[in-house]
Formats: sequence, structure tokens, C-alpha cells
Amino acid sequence: MIVEPIDLKRMKKLHYILAAALMALCAACGEVEDPLVTELKTFLTQQSVPGIYQNGRAMFAYNESAHQICTNTVSQMCRIQLDDASVALTMTLSSAPEVGKKQTLTLGLHNIKLPFETSYEVEVSEVDSEKHLVRLFERETLMGFVFCYE
Repeated sequence: MIVEPIDLKRMKKLHYILAAALMALCAACGEVEDPLVTELKTFLTQQSVPGIYQNGRAMFAYNESAHQICTNTVSQMCRIQLDDASVALTMTLSSAPEVGKKQTLTLGLHNIKLPFETSYEVEVSEVDSEKHLVRLFERETLMGFVFCYE
């Protein structure tokens, strides 16, 4: 029995061709979005009240009879507070909102006893110029933010 030597150059070329084919196949498949994420993003687009939403419910939201709301487009800030300012939520974006763009959202929490982080990497889901709202979504915690923007 005669065993032919392995052609290393040929094997190396085959390896690169297979790797390239696999990468092309993966790129063609694209990213499939989790149905829960899709559902929560849809829920978020239906919300017209500024605030914080998680898993399909409001965690902290503007209440016209109890809160004041103010915005500053220069500093990309939206603040919701009680009339006496004893409780306040400040949401600040790292830059002007642009749909599909990732941004940092910083929260300022004054006397709010909810387990929120102070910073989130969010995706701008929607800019509703008619209602002056920006909708932001954070995938890891499934949180949505409705940001008043004038």
C-alpha cells in the first residue's frame, strides 16, 4: 500500500475557501430578532407618555396632574418631576437622536426607588416629530424610554 504525502499548500487553500464560504453564509442569514424584542419594540411605539417602560409596563411615567415636564434640546435632556421637585427623573442623551443610531442614555434619579442603572446603551427606535417624542430601546434589560423632545 502506497500512501501519498499530504499537500499542505492545497489543504491551506481549501481551509481558506471553506472559511470564506462559511462567513458568506453567516452574513447572508442576517440577524434574526427575538420575537419578544419585536413585541416590546411594537409596544414602545404605541406609548405616547414620556417615561420608562420595562417588559410591557410603565415603571415611571409622566402624569399630567402630578408632574411637570421640561426639555432642553441643546443638552438633549428631558426631566419629569413632581410639582414640588421632591421626585424627579432626568433623561439625557449623548447626542441628537437619529433613528437606528446607538447612544448613551444617562438617568438622573432623585427619590425614585426603582432598580435602575444610571446609564444605558440604547437604540433610537423612533423619532416622532409630530408628537415631539423619541422612543429608545435597550435590548439587555428589555427597557424602553419615551423621551420628550422639542
